[in-house]
Amino acid sequence: MAKTGAATALLVVWNPAERRLETIYARGTAAGKRSAWLRTRQSWFASRVLGSGRTLAEPIRAEGNPQLAAPAGVPPVTYAVGAGIRPPDGPRAALCVGLVAKPTQLDATIWTVESYARIAAVCLRDETALGGLRAAARQDGLTGCLNYGATRSELEREIARSSRHQRSLGCCFIDLDGFKQVNEQHGHPQGSRVLAEVGRVLRTEVRIGDSVGRYGGDEFIVVLPDTDSEAALALAERLRTRICAATADGSREAINASIGVVQWLAGVTTDQLLMAADAALRRAKRLGGGTVVGTEGGTGVGTEGGTGVGKSTPRPGRAVASQGARAG
Repeated sequence: MAKTGAATALLVVWNPAERRLETIYARGTAAGKRSAWLRTRQSWFASRVLGSGRTLAEPIRAEGNPQLAAPAGVPPVTYAVGAGIRPPDGPRAALCVGLVAKPTQLDATIWTVESYARIAAVCLRDETALGGLRAAARQDGLTGCLNYGATRSELEREIARSSRHQRSLGCCFIDLDGFKQVNEQHGHPQGSRVLAEVGRVLRTEVRIGDSVGRYGGDEFIVVLPDTDSEAALALAERLRTRICAATADGSREAINASIGVVQWLAGVTTDQLLMAADAALRRAKRLGGGTVVGTEGGTGVGTEGGTGVGKSTPRPGRAVASQGARAG
């Protein structure tokens, strides 16, 4: 919807046994998905798109298309674009979006709706395809970690959960030391292998329920639900050590890492938590790298952990939301 500027969206499938339209997906509409079954007249535009199998774009009246109408208090839908779906061995369907006005770039909107309709056709033919597409959309292809968008979503979800249940939450911001030199001296394929190995190490070392994401370039984020300061710092030091061991190579020095560790505080937002973690990471860099530095979200009070010379015992910061000690 965001890519088309649409106010509402609707995916319907023709069910020959019931001889009615079945609502598979509805978003932003006044009716929502409460009416799973539709007579053709209940969404006249969608039924015409489905019947023709073609793409239609035209003005509509909300009262004649209640399944595409926006809820009260939202600007009314006055224009619709729909793409027919006719897979060779699947059910006929239609993907439609409702807009508050005719798009200024109608061709681009039509192309976008048709593209999503092709994806919907694949999903309707293969029930497992949708899960695969969703997983692929969340995953970084090189490292196997969550991508940037999925990482933020996980962090937002865990902050909401921690706030609701008054649980602790830790977050590690990881940056590889000297990674730029790996690309410059050994080539980008070697750099890609290093990133893939680091991603594997991070995913292996965390618990089920923790989240590991690639934030961008050689930066990673580890989200640690139910984890207090002491446990988060201890884990960060273990991750740093494992990264060094896993990236040891006879052709170059092992890759070390600087890690900023932050503990969530009640009322701290996702952006504020990431800023605090980034500040701790930058402090670790200023200390020479190969270091774990901790701080509590929004306080700016830092706590140094490992020095990068062997494995040291980090000094914990103040625990925030109580009860969440992590099993080592």
